[in-house]
Amino acid sequence: MNRTIATIALSSTAVLLLGACGDSGASTSAASCSDPIAIENADFAATASSVPLPDDAILVGGRYTAISGEPGMFGAAIDICDPAVTTADDLRPIATAYAKALKASPLSGQISKVWVESYQVDGDEVINDVKVKDSDFQMHLWNGKPSEEFELTRWEVISG
Repeated sequence: MNRTIATIALSSTAVLLLGACGDSGASTSAASCSDPIAIENADFAATASSVPLPDDAILVGGRYTAISGEPGMFGAAIDICDPAVTTADDLRPIATAYAKALKASPLSGQISKVWVESYQVDGDEVINDVKVKDSDFQMHLWNGKPSEEFELTRWEVISG
């Protein structure tokens, strides 16, 4: 009897662990989030970390790099892992929250382009890779005007 209870408990734990990052279909994928990588630029790290993410989502990392051909301008790339994001439409509201935070940050005047990407890993394979880009961050207000629905359309879909 104790062995049966232990087997059920172990099986339940395994199902819970697989369900945390897997999909709800019949697949038993071992998809997981990458280990977070520290963001080097302190102001960028503070801004990226300030954006609340949905349950089960994490900030994986980000890069703040000079844009060639645009002196004094930078690109802001944010990587998250959100198992619920499988399409660009799923990512748009999260990307918009990041754009709003970046627009309100001390870095705002230096940012030319913004990328937001969500993905998981399954061994060496990247899955559910969804990426959007704002190629003209300086021209977009990212303040809810003219509407939040309009802001969602600003994102160029790179993948997903």
